[in-house]
Amino acid sequence: MTNIDPDKIINYLWGQKQSHTEIYALLDSANDPKIYDKINQINKNDYCCLYPDKVAKVLAEVAPYLVKVKLDKQSDSFIIFMLTNGWKKSWGLLLESSAPLNKLQEHFQGLLRVKDETGKSFYFRYYDPRILRVYLPTCTQEELKIVFGSSVMRYWIESENGNNILEFPPKEGKSYLFQ
Repeated sequence: MTNIDPDKIINYLWGQKQSHTEIYALLDSANDPKIYDKINQINKNDYCCLYPDKVAKVLAEVAPYLVKVKLDKQSDSFIIFMLTNGWKKSWGLLLESSAPLNKLQEHFQGLLRVKDETGKSFYFRYYDPRILRVYLPTCTQEELKIVFGSSVMRYWIESENGNNILEFPPKEGKSYLFQ
């Protein structure tokens, strides 16, 4: 269980979000079987798998998913589930975008494979907060343009100890929002 009040995070996120945007969760279902089980309980129009169809059929239970998150403080809501069960467990991250789900899916699918200096292709697990919170501060402007694309306005990621939430790009130079 987290020592951060989910309501406090929800209030902050929805207080920061612009009226024409949505908040999405980018989750790694390989981290916990509960993620895949919960995703299958929500409306199919509110989530998508990031793996291509052929791969998604085989690896559905351990794939990364993008979920449109609604402002809902009901105990069975997706955001409450994510924050109470997955905070401090590196389940995923949150992001703000004005793009529809299918456009974001295309963007994030384009980030799944990277090449090293020899040209060898690898999966890039950017949706793991342990990776993205270390990677983003090291990015060049060109790399940030790729990671954010034209779709993502900002990312919110749990801090290493889970006691804070990091915002990228940081608002007013501050990354830590909760202490």
